[in-house]
This record gives sequence, C-alpha cells and structure tokens, in this order.
Amino acid sequence: PVEIEFWADGAHRLHDRFQWRRVTVADDWTVQRLNP
Repeated sequence: PVEIEFWADGAHRLHDRFQWRRVTVADDWTVQRLNP
C-alpha cells in the first residue's frame, strides 16, 4: 500500500487520526495527524 489511515480511540469519541503516505512502495513513510 501507499496510504494507510489509523484511528486511535480517544475520550468522548474524539479519535486521533493518523495517515501514513508514500509515493511508491520503495519510499519512506510520511506521517500526518489529520484531526482529533
């Protein structure tokens, strides 16, 4: 895969969302926090 999104359970249904992306499978992952 070149993109993965992960949701971590948070208090009061405010989940932490993180997205891992890379251009090709040979590239390193970049991580971005989307929003709680």
